[in-house]
Amino acid sequence: MSTNLDIKVKHLTRVEGHGNIVVNMKEGVLEKAQLEIVEVWGRPSPMTKGNGAIYMQITNIGNEDAILTGASSDAAMMVELHQTTMNDGVMKMEHIMSLTIPSGDSVELKPGGYHVMLMKVSAKLVEGSSISVTLH
Repeated sequence: MSTNLDIKVKHLTRVEGHGNIVVNMKEGVLEKAQLEIVEVWGRPSPMTKGNGAIYMQITNIGNEDAILTGASSDAAMMVELHQTTMNDGVMKMEHIMSLTIPSGDSVELKPGGYHVMLMKVSAKLVEGSSISVTLH
């Protein structure tokens, strides 16, 4: 069951998620983009100063490609866009500088693929906790 999240930025047309993760868009960065974000969720972090990840499905319903260039959150000291890849049987996670969501297409941020990486989280990310993440 999806829960509507409290989104205050006009550039998002609809956001649904699981839990209490709020996704915002940085003002002015994606002015022409019309994004629909659903199935937002995150993995709890086992340590107070550990890492965590945020996942979601992003659909660009606008007429122009949208380019995400990063993310930020008060819940972590560093937040980056990451991609997990498999090379010669070894799984590797890499920081990516941008992620393009083509007009009329969707990109899924999911385990084993693209995700928003929270590094050095300021408090344990536990089920039922709330955080805010801003996409740039």
